[in-house]
Amino acid sequence: MLVGVVAEIGLILMLSGLLWIPALLVVTLLTPKKLLEKYFKQPHFNAGELVAFSSFPTFFMRTALFCRLYLTPKAVKGRKLFGFVEDSPMWYRVSVIVASIGLVIHCLIVALIGIAVFFLE
Repeated sequence: MLVGVVAEIGLILMLSGLLWIPALLVVTLLTPKKLLEKYFKQPHFNAGELVAFSSFPTFFMRTALFCRLYLTPKAVKGRKLFGFVEDSPMWYRVSVIVASIGLVIHCLIVALIGIAVFFLE
């Protein structure tokens, strides 16, 4: 009985993960043009990445890479995107960080419920 309830909660949470797609789309569409013009070019990205990350659905990867810059300072050094965080507006920084933290928390909850279902069986 308990396993079934936990499994249903886990399924609902996994399906609710689809709600992150519109959230990521909003963050992608709200990416300031100034940041794209200044940093989404060579030498920060190679020619293949520029082509691939410019259109749907792979522009989500570009957004994910930009999100990573706020969360891991080493990523700034790896892509030589010095000044990216400082050049981005505060509202964009906050929205990216909130979205990233929310997504991580959601994934952790789904993983914990999956582990609980595994061990309760």
